[in-house]
Amino acid sequence: MAHGCRGLGHCPRYTDALGCPRGVAVGRGRRIGGRASADGNRARPRGRSRIDGGREYDRVGAYPAREGARATRHAGSTGRDAGGGRGHRPRDSGRSTGGSRRAFPTLPGQAAAPSAPGSDDSHGPGPGSPRHGLSQPRFHALGQRLPRQSESRLDAPLAEAPPGRKPRLDPRQPGGRPLDDLPGHRSCRRDDNPPCGAQMTRRLSTPATWLALLTLLGCNDVGETPEPVRVGVVTSITGELVSFGAGQVNTAELVEQEVNAAGGVLPGRELELLIADDHSDPEMGRAAATRLIDDEGAVAIVGAFASGISVAISEVTLERGVTQVSCCSTSDRLTDIQAEGDRYFFRTVPPDGLQAIVLAGAAHGDFGCTNLAVMHLDNAYGMPFGEAIETNFRELGGTVAIRVAFADGLASYVPEVMEVQAAAPDCVALVGYPESAGRIVRDWNGVRDAPAVRWIGADAMKINAFIDEVANPAQTEGFTGTSPITAPMTRSYATFETNYRATFGASPAVFSGPEFDAVSLTILAIARAGTTDGLAIRDSLSQVANPPGRVFGPGELGAAMAVLRAGGEINYEGAAGPVDLDGFGNVVSQYEIWQWTEADGFTTLRVVEPHEIR
Repeated sequence: MAHGCRGLGHCPRYTDALGCPRGVAVGRGRRIGGRASADGNRARPRGRSRIDGGREYDRVGAYPAREGARATRHAGSTGRDAGGGRGHRPRDSGRSTGGSRRAFPTLPGQAAAPSAPGSDDSHGPGPGSPRHGLSQPRFHALGQRLPRQSESRLDAPLAEAPPGRKPRLDPRQPGGRPLDDLPGHRSCRRDDNPPCGAQMTRRLSTPATWLALLTLLGCNDVGETPEPVRVGVVTSITGELVSFGAGQVNTAELVEQEVNAAGGVLPGRELELLIADDHSDPEMGRAAATRLIDDEGAVAIVGAFASGISVAISEVTLERGVTQVSCCSTSDRLTDIQAEGDRYFFRTVPPDGLQAIVLAGAAHGDFGCTNLAVMHLDNAYGMPFGEAIETNFRELGGTVAIRVAFADGLASYVPEVMEVQAAAPDCVALVGYPESAGRIVRDWNGVRDAPAVRWIGADAMKINAFIDEVANPAQTEGFTGTSPITAPMTRSYATFETNYRATFGASPAVFSGPEFDAVSLTILAIARAGTTDGLAIRDSLSQVANPPGRVFGPGELGAAMAVLRAGGEINYEGAAGPVDLDGFGNVVSQYEIWQWTEADGFTTLRVVEPHEIR
């Protein structure tokens, strides 16, 4: 249902990202069509995703280091719970005051001014490069989208107007036209104009026209297409996990393009993705999901990347009966947060309990470790993972010298490093995010006479941002780790990779395969349900993910939706592999033991099949 005009700033056509002329109120949705925005980027047409410029972005920037007390360090104990050692909280409540406008998030290294898209990427190529794929405002690898000459420009200077007349776009500007000539221009009104409904009532006096007005619910044009189906995507565009955010956004948009090219997710209704930044923080993720569902009309949520953020979001989605699918949250705690067979949380990666078995086995069998130290984050991702590594390594007959939990985002980890060194392990299992893990390795080697150890990392560290954080190739040469295989040698992944390269001019990022599958499953569930009802979507998810049914994969979403609309059943086989869901919303996967060298980057040493994991 379209949003009606509810006073100044609530017509559904524009967001702040469109860049309405100065002194003009902006509304909730994006303008239909291809008008140019204030920063020179072309606004996307209906059915294209947008970065949600919610109130949480009023004070965005690089996420600050955590200032809380260090996590308790312990040997062979259960440690503190996931809430421990996290002294930092967001600096504001996530809501702006007064009439502040929405704004796109400022990426690390970028100025806040919307007129100068760009990025200072200290880890690689610059903005819009194939590697990082960050550009204002939509985080595409393709750079700016410039307006065509035939398009009207809402950022053009306003020509002077006689007293009592509305300003006009300067006709000397490219595409300059009178403001009145823009379809739906009253959705972008000057502050001294009455609400659009009041403007229209002066022209409508007959019962028929009033009936038409009520039917259109406010500011909608006659003949406007139905409202799109809105799906929220919550990911880390800023903060500790910023290295993963751009790839997640690009991958989600690839699904959106494929679905809308096939006519939309429901008959006559295109897909619109609402991208929100969780700032790598659980409370910000919770606020983002709440806003997307309650204020923006999202009927499902894809996300988040981090397990702790997904836990926070799951409380929001469960309460509202909204399906949530995560591409990357692997914590075992997510298995138990909702009842078996009656849950709204699902994921397209396996839980860490399985990876802990693989990592402990690799340490004991592949690398010959006998006295293992375990260092892990003190959050929902790291705590159960670290505990499971310790348990499994002991069951294999090994000794755990010490287990240390650490907070993410600290500037230095020297105290933790020195405590582990004092335990004299021969190997260290490290479960951390790219930045925190990189600092630990760097601090380890910064200690005088640092002992040589075998490092074994985890899935979140298989990314160049970790190597860059260490900033010394000699210290990461031969670094090993474990991870679910997210880019298998299959036809489905090859199709996905080809389409991604053709669209963004770069290779998919780590975990892009599971992200594609998470978004695709969500959309196919909506198509099968034939409605945006939360329970119907939830119940359809397992039906499109599991046998029986005709098999479809990446590049075949349009055909899959056609079968569903005809009453048939499908079995989606994902880019990252089969996504057969069990009663707890989990999948199984192959795992890999990986290694990094300066010559070859990340390579696979060995593949572990699901039946080998016991």
